[in-house]
Amino acid sequence: MRKGFTLTEVLISLLIISIIYLITLTGLSAANNQSSITTNNLRTAMILNYLTRNIQNLKMSVEAGQIEGLKDRVNQYFSSEFVYPRVSLIQQESSNQYYRRFKVVIETTPGKFSTFYVYQGY
Repeated sequence: MRKGFTLTEVLISLLIISIIYLITLTGLSAANNQSSITTNNLRTAMILNYLTRNIQNLKMSVEAGQIEGLKDRVNQYFSSEFVYPRVSLIQQESSNQYYRRFKVVIETTPGKFSTFYVYQGY
């Protein structure tokens, strides 16, 4: 009986080890990516909830400076923790005797925007 391994045995064992390693790293990478997406969605919802409460508390005669100030305040408050998501636009779209509608655009990732509408009832 011979001692040691042949070259073919060594190459096949290295191939099997590398395949197992690749499968494990692919799974870990996918889990990490999904965790990042979920965290980003939760942060977007957190910003939207914060904005909704603040818009609901605004006076009926809101000025454009207050809206810009709210956007800057939210971005400054949340930017200490993370860069994205951030508020790109808050503007009053329409108004009638029952409500006002504000358009809120949040940049979730670089170049990807989500649009939400917040209603303030009178």
